Amino acid sequence: MPRNITRRELLTRVAPATAALAVSPTSMAAGSKIAFYHGVASGDPTQSAVILWTRVTTSRTEVDVDWEVSVNADFSGESISGSLLTSGSRDHTVKVDVDGLQAGTRYFYRFLAGDVSSPIGQTITLPEGELDSFKLGICSCSNYPAGYFNAYAAMADNPDLELVLHLGDYIYEYDADGYASANAEALGRRSEPLSELTELDDYRRRHAQYKSDKDLQRLHASLPFILSWDDHEVANDGWHGGADNHDKGEGDWQMRKAAALQAYYEWMPIRAPMGRANVDQWRSFEIGQLASLIMLETRLSARDPQVDIGRDLTYEQIYFDISNPGSPKRVAGSDAGDDVVSFNLPYDHDQKPSAAIEDYHRIMELSELEKLPKGIAYRPDMKAFTEQILDDPARQLLGGKQREFVAARLEQSAKQAKPWQLIGNQTLVAKVQTPNLAKALSPEEKDKISDFLKPAIPLTALGIPFGTDSWNGYGAEREWLLEQGVKNGSNMIVLTGDTHASWGLELQAESDANWQGFELGATSITSPGLPEAIGMTADRLTELLFQANANLRYSETAHHGYLSLTLTADSATAEFHRISTISEQAYQSAGSDSLSLRRRDAGKGIELQKT
Repeated sequence: MPRNITRRELLTRVAPATAALAVSPTSMAAGSKIAFYHGVASGDPTQSAVILWTRVTTSRTEVDVDWEVSVNADFSGESISGSLLTSGSRDHTVKVDVDGLQAGTRYFYRFLAGDVSSPIGQTITLPEGELDSFKLGICSCSNYPAGYFNAYAAMADNPDLELVLHLGDYIYEYDADGYASANAEALGRRSEPLSELTELDDYRRRHAQYKSDKDLQRLHASLPFILSWDDHEVANDGWHGGADNHDKGEGDWQMRKAAALQAYYEWMPIRAPMGRANVDQWRSFEIGQLASLIMLETRLSARDPQVDIGRDLTYEQIYFDISNPGSPKRVAGSDAGDDVVSFNLPYDHDQKPSAAIEDYHRIMELSELEKLPKGIAYRPDMKAFTEQILDDPARQLLGGKQREFVAARLEQSAKQAKPWQLIGNQTLVAKVQTPNLAKALSPEEKDKISDFLKPAIPLTALGIPFGTDSWNGYGAEREWLLEQGVKNGSNMIVLTGDTHASWGLELQAESDANWQGFELGATSITSPGLPEAIGMTADRLTELLFQANANLRYSETAHHGYLSLTLTADSATAEFHRISTISEQAYQSAGSDSLSLRRRDAGKGIELQKT
């Protein structure tokens, strides 16, 4: 049986030899018309199997590809090998699920086509049994035109990582002049194709461009990935039936989604769901006796449309009985009947103090106007909005089948007495409130706020959530997930991407104040951070976020980077790694911050030990 050695030990011993083996085969052999320009990758490791991936660049319609796996960097001694045929029907990508491996073991692998060899990759199977520790790296939001993938390089240079968890937005679908592309030309990172992605060939070409990045190639060749998609792998703010960035001029949504997912499964080292639709990409992994990792799919399989606060906000109501049309009578909202009608209740703010307008005929006149007269406004009803819209039990994020899966895996992990239950997730689970910008900001600060946010400044005085694309917009599903933590006494750590910021947030179930989970949010690889998007300094934003959110324990919004998590039987230590720049390929570490979590007694979840 191969001996399990650490990545640090292995890199020290064999990295020079491996590097020499990996360099020369990446160029196309003379006359062969075959190359491996997009590197190699591995993913979805188990104790006995792993997905291996590459892509052949060729002018041929079909190519026979051999693959080889060994515990030795020079492929001496015994190895596992095989061959398969790839073709243009799968964009000449190659993916093989290698089984029969030893748990907790580092393997080397390569592909061969004719006389051309791919770069040599390294992968690690998941361990089994008792473990002293396990360390994984967590990342998300890698927008190619926004800057260099230096955070990927920093992860590849971290010798202690054993696994990479990528939580979505691996690619972005925008056209070459779209989101975060202002400096792309100067950086030599203009998006290909130039158009927005809508067709299969579009998505394939964009994946190919991302996989051409040398820092991403190096990380893929160093460690196995466990991946989930978020929205930009298809289109911004996607849900099961559409997306914010999809309109009628871009064809049928289901066809676009199918094309994006076909390219995703071709280009990613990930298993397709067995016996389920391709969108149902929820699954779980066991990290020895130390932790269960449950990967959620919250975007394409069951998600209902996101709440739009500007469109869906609930306003205070006034009710009238109009059974006698000549004399409408105001009644309580609880009164039922076919003759009871309701209206948004207008307020005249030119009066001091503001006064409600309660005359039926005046309200009728105002309700027929496209725009209310100056000084008159409807008063939002945040309590009704939260209860009736945001926390509506009918609103789905996970869906019934996925809920059954998650509940069963959490119960199983509890029965196996695993110390940690990790939830791989795309958007923030914790309740996060938007600061009251109307009150907190000076006129000068308000003037600097980005144009897209300025109209929302008055609404922030109402206590609106920090985005409704997150679990803030699906409150019943959030409460269900946290209830599973309570039910099973889980030591639940939710791992999240999406926001382009680093977070440490307490998770509290409404039904049990004694149980507590924790959420760790990873910042972006390159996608613009919150201060840049909002138009506010990072320090000021952090100050306001802490004032508005009692459950917030850590926030860092200024830097790009990644998150690492080191697990032991008693503690989970999160380290938020920052890099100095994405505008130059030469970069340095910009330091890191850490949080230490410990398990509570008697199944009461976890607590923060150190900030």
